[in-house]
Amino acid sequence: MKKLTTLLLLFVFAYTIQAQFAVTDPGAYAYHAQMVQSNVSILTKAKESIQQAQQTYEEAREQTTLLTDARDAVTKINNTLNDLNKVKKTIYYQKIAINNADNAIEFCRKSDQFSKDEMDMIIYNFTELLTASNNTISLLNNVLKNGVFKMTDAERIEMINKLNQQSKETRYDVDRLYQTYTRIAQQRSMYKTFGK
Repeated sequence: MKKLTTLLLLFVFAYTIQAQFAVTDPGAYAYHAQMVQSNVSILTKAKESIQQAQQTYEEAREQTTLLTDARDAVTKINNTLNDLNKVKKTIYYQKIAINNADNAIEFCRKSDQFSKDEMDMIIYNFTELLTASNNTISLLNNVLKNGVFKMTDAERIEMINKLNQQSKETRYDVDRLYQTYTRIAQQRSMYKTFGK
């Protein structure tokens, strides 16, 4: 019975089973081969484009590095020029302070309105101010020498600005002292001239 059932099943399924034959279409093969070659050509061109893009990227990166270095150099030069400007102003303020102190002392001597002790005190006051100014210039000189103080550029700029401000203040102090002694000399002269 088993054999019969198996045979019966074979006949039933044999009717429904169909074989497939291999179909060959030379035109379709040629078209697909041409498409594959075309795609290979496109991929080769894309690969070349990607390599060129990578090379351009590397060149741009090198140029960016060069430009960054150039910008840093220009910034450093600009900071140095600003430092030099501050140094020049500091020295200028000291020259004015020394010149004004000399003029004030000379004016006080020529006015004959001050005693010897007062002249000694006037000279002492101006000398104190100018000594402070000279100390500022000495410190400025040490700041500018790289080996004396271990400072960053920002700290050096800050110190130069402070020293510049001190020199400016000393100049104004000398000017105020000069004006004070000039006013005193004028008052004494008027008092001598017009009397009591």
